[in-house]
Amino acid sequence: MKKFLKYVFATFTGTVLGIFVIVLVIGGVILSTSGLFKEQTITIPDNAVLVISLQEKISEKTIHNPFDSFSPTENSSTIGVFDICQSIQNAAKNDKIKGIVLLPNVITAQYSSVQEIHKALVDFKQSGKFIYSYADIYSQKGYLLASVADKIFMNPEGMFELKGIVSNTIFITDVLEKIGIEPVLFRAGKYKSAAENITRTNMSKENREQTFAFISDVWKQYQLSITTNRPALCDNFSTIVDSLLVWNAESAHTYGFIDSIAYYDSFLSHVRAELAINETKKIPQISLQDYISYMQQQQTLKTKSEGKIALIIAEGSIDMGEGDDSSIGSSVYTRIIRNARQDTTIQAIVLRINSGGGSALASEIIWREVALAAQTKPVVVSMGDYAASGGYYIATHAHTIVAEPSTLTGSIGVFGMYMKTNSLMQKIGVHIDTVKTNTFSDFGSTTRDMHSREIAVITTSIDSIYSTFKQRVSEGRNLSLSTVEALAQGRIWSGTQALDLGLIDSLGGVFTAITIAAEKANIVDDYSIQIFPKSKSYIEMLTESFMDSNNAFYAHIESIFGNDTRAIYSYLKYIPKKNGVYMQAPYTLTIE
Repeated sequence: MKKFLKYVFATFTGTVLGIFVIVLVIGGVILSTSGLFKEQTITIPDNAVLVISLQEKISEKTIHNPFDSFSPTENSSTIGVFDICQSIQNAAKNDKIKGIVLLPNVITAQYSSVQEIHKALVDFKQSGKFIYSYADIYSQKGYLLASVADKIFMNPEGMFELKGIVSNTIFITDVLEKIGIEPVLFRAGKYKSAAENITRTNMSKENREQTFAFISDVWKQYQLSITTNRPALCDNFSTIVDSLLVWNAESAHTYGFIDSIAYYDSFLSHVRAELAINETKKIPQISLQDYISYMQQQQTLKTKSEGKIALIIAEGSIDMGEGDDSSIGSSVYTRIIRNARQDTTIQAIVLRINSGGGSALASEIIWREVALAAQTKPVVVSMGDYAASGGYYIATHAHTIVAEPSTLTGSIGVFGMYMKTNSLMQKIGVHIDTVKTNTFSDFGSTTRDMHSREIAVITTSIDSIYSTFKQRVSEGRNLSLSTVEALAQGRIWSGTQALDLGLIDSLGGVFTAITIAAEKANIVDDYSIQIFPKSKSYIEMLTESFMDSNNAFYAHIESIFGNDTRAIYSYLKYIPKKNGVYMQAPYTLTIE
């Protein structure tokens, strides 16, 4: 009877899965043969403006998922920094594009990504074409982009944010204590603060020091950009910010942050006047999303280039194995880097890193492939918002490292942790009895106190990995070990600080890195860019839209309780994975 029931259950499960797969395959075939998701040829009207509205989530890579509507709480579509900047760069040379209409409003990206887009807009202005900006609400990041514009407009009832930068760190130590979980932390580096939020209730002196130094430098870069774009603000900028003198359209206009207070229809009249078209005519335009698609179509039609640069985008935590869309899986990325190294049609590699680190072993595995690649062809690293700890580790042996001024990098240190759950087990009435063959067969058990020998082994392991990390930096950056020791200790640095300290070679974005790679490979005049990992097919997106509920749940609780609650939930969910040794920056540090 038992075998019969097992057979029935297996048959039922297999049938259901089979039907699901058939539905997906048939659906994929129907969608691929129908016109619904076929690429439409995009054309640019004459005398047009490029409309840049950055309302989507800004990431490293553009993802257009047509199946987002299947989940009311999830939107996996993103717009990539590379594609944004490349579109602006291309539009400057496109005769049909006469200017840019910028609608920044509230931007969710980090400052380094915004700085990269800001630089692209500054370069665009050198073409002699105009940029007009309009917003109902100017956030600080949104205004950083708007400050480049020839004319800045604002809704009469709009809001203006200008208050400086704040960093908030969530501490959940008391939460863990209440439910009976005790974190046991091992770390190398007095500034290594990645696990402070589960072992303390406030910042350590060292963490507060490094965080203040970092956000102060980011703010300094912000102020420099604003006052460079609008020199009249130089003298009173700090006073205006510290006194909260600018907060709405009227005060923004009074102090010279905007040029005109107007409703959107009036703003459009100014755009028409700039284009010299009749007030009754529709403004010829193309959206940023369509322009990205247009460029992709042009790339397919482009004749074969003499050279090729592999742009490998590594974003998320560094994990062992295959990983997923939000992580850098060691197996996936070693395969990608190895293939790029062995591919004779690829003359150079640009590794774009946006990661606060992760598994120490996974970082070492990826580092090895990067080092091997650097022995055969130029390897240039471009750092995004973060390239810290493990993210910096995998960059050390590149020929050149490029970062934005506000990139968070460094964090050369290691920590290890395991979670004691004795109290939790007692509270919920769980009893564990153990039978073992040797004294330490249950090494790593979370349900008992650690033995002194176990503590010694973990401490030695942490120190050894930290020593290897410093050695990698010393060799890759050509710095003495004593110099590295002074720069390490787990301390974070901004891109500007890292340049002064010799941890990076140049300030700039991904296009700076690509230019350097092309020069090193002697393919400056003719090369194409191949992006890895490859984009997912529609059938893969369809499958994930049905089966992946994690991101949808995150989005749902975020919409109800806000960002802090989501961060707490995410960290609690991540805790069971945290036993082990990690190279990780204080990734819960957010600056606004």
